[in-house]
Amino acid sequence: MRRWDRSNDDIELHADEDGALAWLAADVRSSWSNITGKEQVPPEPPVDDRAAVELYFAHREHLDEGYSLCETTVTERPVAPLAPGSFPDHERCEQLNQAAVFHPQTNEDDLPCVEIDNVLVFIHLDADRQALRLSVDQDTAPAELLRPDGLLPLRFELGDGSCFSLPYQSAPA
Repeated sequence: MRRWDRSNDDIELHADEDGALAWLAADVRSSWSNITGKEQVPPEPPVDDRAAVELYFAHREHLDEGYSLCETTVTERPVAPLAPGSFPDHERCEQLNQAAVFHPQTNEDDLPCVEIDNVLVFIHLDADRQALRLSVDQDTAPAELLRPDGLLPLRFELGDGSCFSLPYQSAPA
């Protein structure tokens, strides 16, 4: 499921459509006051998840806020979990890289991404910014990959050189 508004553009993975709608409906219900008082909007959200979501977003479209649902098959290759507090070694990185999954864009509301050990890396051509755009969602990253400050270590390279680096720092012993 993709959910966007003026300040966020997030992708959530759910086991099925009902699960995605239930998650989205909970978010919609917590924001119901954004649309109360408008014509044909009841003071309380509908009990039915789909009805609540559709009614809410019908009154928010003009605000550049919305969602899209798409079905995809996630191929999972079993990989043993990491020991807490240690970035993977060379062999483990190879295993995780080989288990990476590409999620293509399936409609105009999706973005293509690569998933490596639950980290989603979105990369796409952005016509508005006239650039190749890359974004990393670290919210689903396993704790073992995060630095002690909670950030995901990153290194971006352009051509032969590094243009950004946020190295991994081991937790103090």
